Amino acid sequence: MNLLTSMKNQLRLGGLLTIVLVTLSYSSITVFTEGQRLEQQGRRSLETNLSLKAQYIERWLESRLTDLRLLALMREFKQADQAQAGALLRLSQGYLGHIR
Repeated sequence: MNLLTSMKNQLRLGGLLTIVLVTLSYSSITVFTEGQRLEQQGRRSLETNLSLKAQYIERWLESRLTDLRLLALMREFKQADQAQAGALLRLSQGYLGHIR
């Protein structure tokens, strides 16, 4: 009888250990794959953010270039009237700064 009881206990212990090992394996795999998914999602988010910032900077630079071209066409700049040119530059920076 002791032998049967001992075998039953060993089978129960073996079954319990098998269940624990399967549960731990499944949890480990789930954590690993979810971690990879979150990492990829984070990378995509950062790439999108960087792309948007790059577009913003490019548009800002294009706008500044347009402002400079318009100012260069003005008579005061062509005639090298530094006082009027400086006043126009300050005026355009204040005015254009409020528009953007």
